[in-house]
Formats: sequence, structure tokens, C-alpha cells
Amino acid sequence: MKKFDPTKPVQTRDGRPARILCTDRKARALSDHTIVALIDYTDGEQVMFFRPDGCNSSVLEQGIDLVNVPERKSRFVALYRSTRSVGIGGYHSYGGKRNRFDTLEESVRNNRHFGGGEENVCNILEYVFEEGKLVDVKFHAGKGILA
Repeated sequence: MKKFDPTKPVQTRDGRPARILCTDRKARALSDHTIVALIDYTDGEQVMFFRPDGCNSSVLEQGIDLVNVPERKSRFVALYRSTRSVGIGGYHSYGGKRNRFDTLEESVRNNRHFGGGEENVCNILEYVFEEGKLVDVKFHAGKGILA
């Protein structure tokens, strides 16, 4: 199980939105529930108390426990057409580095190394990763013969 970080965005284990109000509550004797959070329900928010590890109970893992919202990252690959060829920018090597980029703009801008250039970019593939695993592929239509 991943370590809980109260400084990052949180939700409940069962997916409800949550927000932390403080992490330094002065808990009563025999209580280590120092995190105060608001949990979103359909009719409003409810105040709840949690341990520093995000758990509500010391006995069981529950749906109400706080967990960090999974981080999503995207990588972009330009599909291009030039006077010489049609290709996929992300699967060529250039200067020993793979051509996969963090932003759509970077992918288009750097595509020129593969014979493309901004004016020849046809489409962009966006690979979406969550916790290091591929969860989605999006297609961004551009201009040119592959659009």
C-alpha cells in the first residue's frame, strides 16, 4: 500500500471527494486522530477525524479512509507526414533520447527532428498514465492526410 501524504490531494478509499482542514488536531487522550477532514456526501459535507496514516479505524481498512488522489501524467507523440515519409515521432530515436514529450506543444515543436515540422504534423496521440500504468489513449486530430 502506498504511503499516505496529507499535503497532496485526497479522496476517500471509495472515491468520495475530501479535503483536509488540519493535520495537527489536539486529540483527546488515547486518540491519535489528528487529521480533520470534510468528506463530500450528496447532501453536503461531514466533518471526520483520521489518524496520520489517513485511516479512520485502527482495526479495519474502510471505504471512508483517506487516500491520495491517483496522479495522472500524459505523454504525447506526434504522427507526421513529410515529403520524405509518414512516421510516428515517438518511436524514433534522436540523439540517444526517445521522442515522447510531456506536453502537446513539445511534441509538435520537437517533431521537426524527424522530418515533420509543425506544418506537417497530422495528429497527436496522448498516452495517459495513472500511478505508472497506462489508463487511456486519446487521439488529437490535426491537419494533413492522416486527419
